[in-house]
Amino acid sequence: MAQINLFQYLDLKLVQAIESWNTYTTALVIAIVSYFVYIVVTSKDPDTHPMILLRQSSASLVRQPGESAVYRSPDTPHGFPLRTGLKVKPVGAPPYSGGLDGDLRDIWRRVTGDITIEHTTGAAADNVEQKIFSVMGREEIINHKISDVTKEIVVIGDHIKKHGGKRVALYLPNSIEMLAAIFGMLSK
Repeated sequence: MAQINLFQYLDLKLVQAIESWNTYTTALVIAIVSYFVYIVVTSKDPDTHPMILLRQSSASLVRQPGESAVYRSPDTPHGFPLRTGLKVKPVGAPPYSGGLDGDLRDIWRRVTGDITIEHTTGAAADNVEQKIFSVMGREEIINHKISDVTKEIVVIGDHIKKHGGKRVALYLPNSIEMLAAIFGMLSK
């Protein structure tokens, strides 16, 4: 019985609201809806989350009023030229040498240990173990050996080279096979 009374009460209030509706109410509702639509349509998300910027870059200290800050990597502070390339240093090169630009193949050489990481030297460099994991949801984690992935890269590169491939199109999901195919195409 109480529910019937509640529904009748709500129905009565709705009827009263509709009966009292006039041009001022219409104008007010249109203004409120337009304001919210304007806010949603014109709002822009930042390109990078502010917390990521704080950890991975530093803001310039000098800027014009009304301008946002210029963010740069902590490796190249303001006033220094931007870093180009990978700065691959040959084995035995002095630490102050600039290094070469390098390319994607040098990234795999760093994974395999052919190129040492600059920040680790001596015994610490020998203890660095590179690992690649495929995580299949919560059920399965696959540890791929670097040597096995390197063999796959060589096989793919040799196959492309043998058949004279110049352009390769591939469609693979985000997987270890895609990684091997990308590096294999470069090794041809």
